[in-house]
Amino acid sequence: METTPEMDAVLSGDRIPMAGLFQLDTADYGAIRLLDGAGVLRWSGNIFAGRHAQFGVLSAMRAIEDGASESAPSLRCSIIPPVDMIDVIPWSTLQGSRVRLWVACYSMVTGQVIPDPYAVFDGELDIATIRLGSKTLAVDLDCTSAFERLFEDDEWIRLNPTWLKTYFPDAGGLDHVTGVTQQIYWGQNEPKDKVTYS
Repeated sequence: METTPEMDAVLSGDRIPMAGLFQLDTADYGAIRLLDGAGVLRWSGNIFAGRHAQFGVLSAMRAIEDGASESAPSLRCSIIPPVDMIDVIPWSTLQGSRVRLWVACYSMVTGQVIPDPYAVFDGELDIATIRLGSKTLAVDLDCTSAFERLFEDDEWIRLNPTWLKTYFPDAGGLDHVTGVTQQIYWGQNEPKDKVTYS
């Protein structure tokens, strides 16, 4: 974790005032900025509050998973919205909204955030799931890193001049490629049950 000298000074003290700053950038509601506790913190001209009028409070945050060879880093957190907003907010339309999380230190005297918070996660909302129970009302936000896009297999890509010019009209890199006898599979593995002719 790379931190600033100002943050290092706070982290070396006996009491470490830390907070999580969560931001969900939505098209219809603007930037939703939540603090992982009560109160308010100001950073970079923005206010992160413990409660948002429409989205409620941040109630839980699971450990960020680094991912493995076939998955991207992910974040799962839960919010508790006001009861009257659970049916008002179109949760499914928030899919793809940018999600960011920082760990910040702040001054116990002034309440100001110490430059600069450490960016822990930058990705997008994948699935929002409403969780209802006898004593439970929450929305679980499953977020994935932007690196998830790297796992798309791009099966629609074709290795020929027509496809290339569809997306890159001035490209001529495949114009004079002729006599290719071996089929090259681009964006997918070679089929195991293919039929070959000689």
